[in-house]
Amino acid sequence: MLLAAAGGGLCTCKSTGQPSPAPEQRNAGDAAPGVRADVRTRDDEHPTYWNRVADILGTSCTKCHARGGIGPMPLTSYADAREHAERIVQETSARRMPPWLPDTSACAPLRHSRALSSSDIDALARWVKNGAPEGNPEGHHETPANRTFAEVTGPADRVAVPDAAYAPKRGRADDYHCFVLDPKLDENERVTALRVSPGAGAIVHHMILYEVRKSAFDRIKELDEKEPGPGYTCFGGIGVTPQVKAGKPGSGQLVDFDAQMIVAWAPGAGATDVAGAPTALPEGTAISLAAGSRLVMQVHYSLENLQPAMTDKTRIEMWFAKDEPRRQAVWVPLLKYDFRVPAGAGPGDPRTTARAEIAMPFPLTVLGVAPHMHLRGRSARIESLDESDPAKCLLDVPRWDFHHQEAYWLDKGVRVGRAALTCKWDNREASQPLSNGRRRPTKELRWGEGTDDEMCLAFLYTTL
Repeated sequence: MLLAAAGGGLCTCKSTGQPSPAPEQRNAGDAAPGVRADVRTRDDEHPTYWNRVADILGTSCTKCHARGGIGPMPLTSYADAREHAERIVQETSARRMPPWLPDTSACAPLRHSRALSSSDIDALARWVKNGAPEGNPEGHHETPANRTFAEVTGPADRVAVPDAAYAPKRGRADDYHCFVLDPKLDENERVTALRVSPGAGAIVHHMILYEVRKSAFDRIKELDEKEPGPGYTCFGGIGVTPQVKAGKPGSGQLVDFDAQMIVAWAPGAGATDVAGAPTALPEGTAISLAAGSRLVMQVHYSLENLQPAMTDKTRIEMWFAKDEPRRQAVWVPLLKYDFRVPAGAGPGDPRTTARAEIAMPFPLTVLGVAPHMHLRGRSARIESLDESDPAKCLLDVPRWDFHHQEAYWLDKGVRVGRAALTCKWDNREASQPLSNGRRRPTKELRWGEGTDDEMCLAFLYTTL
């Protein structure tokens, strides 16, 4: 029941081709950060690569679409953009790219939206219609990257990396592999930020980092030793079902468990919009690690760009809190595991919907939400419930896409006593995933670790 999220990159990173929902809209006259409104209006009317398009691509696309990146083609130069101009317009006009799944029109505002504004989309279309002119590079100043959380300074306090490089398994589109790392924790620590540095950025689609405590060491060791080479195959989860309970009085721990998620990372997504920068957790919070714990790093390799002899050795850097006070944060799982979706069932059939509710032991502040389903998922919605008020939407993903999953950070924390998760699936013949160019047969969907099974799961990033 652990998260297997496939975080989204920017622009045309791997996609199922489903259109994303309409994003939050800026006012038509709004200028991008660092650009005067009068200049933006003039650029929208006569867009060139240098006065408009370069900023759009640099802000929203090139974190994936760079040479050696996960995107299928680079978009870092005028030549790149001109070569792929028609496709850029097709993908952005259909709102498939950049991949941004949530609809926040009736939900809590989010901090790091990648959705393009209507003016950005129109400018790209007008640029192509006018022949994709390059314009004059003189005087061009890049739009400053948006930072959503505090900047991280100073060297990392701990570095963890696999002992050996890993060669992904060929003959498949995706490879999920787990690596057991020893961060050498001699004492309890509090994580405030992380940096993920893929060894092979062209194939690392996303990474999820977990802490595994001593009570679960035997299971992790068994899985690791059973498979030759570094790590072990881990579709769906890392192989440990977390046992979560309230912390002991006086321990200082909000909860006690044998495994917990620390962070989900993907190129161009996460708590920072600055490529290569550390991912800072929400200010004033930290995730507690116990002395002696191990880390399990689950990496999703998307093998479309796999080259001969290509290997990966992803590196994890962690920053710890010093003496400053921090609220302990934990990812609280919210799940429904006893659903049954009949073969062939589609929208309108009540059996394609599952709902789970959870009552917190005491009200908690939710700062982030990370939903998770598999290939036949159709939508996911997470709400805060209160007996005296209507349900308050925390996150709504109306068009689910397995290949673009991530943790979403709320603009402001929401106090939650009870929460609900609603999952919907489409199990009709025409909605089955492709395998070697052919649709898989429809079957009854149940909870399972494999990608051909299903899940109804969300993690809530919570603090007191």
